[in-house]
Amino acid sequence: MDDAQPGRHVGPATVIAAVYGLAYLSFERAGIGSAALRDLLGTAAFMPLNLLAAALAFAASREQVLDGSVRRALCWLAWGGLAVFAGNCISLFYLVALGEKPPVSWADVFYLTDLVLMMAALLCFPLSRRISLERWVETCCTTPARMFGLYPR
Repeated sequence: MDDAQPGRHVGPATVIAAVYGLAYLSFERAGIGSAALRDLLGTAAFMPLNLLAAALAFAASREQVLDGSVRRALCWLAWGGLAVFAGNCISLFYLVALGEKPPVSWADVFYLTDLVLMMAALLCFPLSRRISLERWVETCCTTPARMFGLYPR
């Protein structure tokens, strides 16, 4: 693979995810089926992609070539993908078993957990500061995360 040109090779998981996403988008924009069917597919359609993203992030987090902080960030992102998957499972249960689509549900706990995990992941990525203002921006971003115990001091 020495003669490979950068950007010319796309992994099969990326191609499958792109085709899958475009197929879903086409279905959604075409307005095919009832509102209940679109709600059901809107919840279920991204569950495989959440699992795929989590699996790829977990796999990348085990690569020893990467810096430890990058591997830690990828691991947080993977857990976030699993949190979204759990939230989608709960939403799907509400739709299928209970026949309702509540504005607030227990799925929201997992969606909000994903936001916290994503913030933790973003704070783990290494930064190179170019200007002093970046130190203040980082301080403003990390202070709330430190309150939750997500960012090392």
